[in-house]
Amino acid sequence: LDFSFPQNLGRAINTGADEVTPFYQADAKTLWFSSLGHPSMGGLDIFKSEHVDGDWSKPQNIGVPFNSAADDYFFVLKKSGEGAFLSSNRRKGDTKSSTTDDDIFEIKWE
Repeated sequence: LDFSFPQNLGRAINTGADEVTPFYQADAKTLWFSSLGHPSMGGLDIFKSEHVDGDWSKPQNIGVPFNSAADDYFFVLKKSGEGAFLSSNRRKGDTKSSTTDDDIFEIKWE
């Protein structure tokens, strides 16, 4: 494998806060990542940005059900295209009343 030196993606993506857990969807030229620096629903939220004509588009918060008032990150699309996985410390009804532990969630779409 041939690797290049890491390059900062610039102000469109990076803020003065944390940007973490990138996932690049090559066929759609879309970068999925979590951030504390872009407008969020609370905590880390998942955003997407498209690579168009050599530049990254303004990141879009992908909203509910992906994001919550807690931390949401490690988003990855299923290869089948039928959903995604993510990690979160969100509350889950009566079964999980605190945000101290991270869990893996699956999101399916029809």
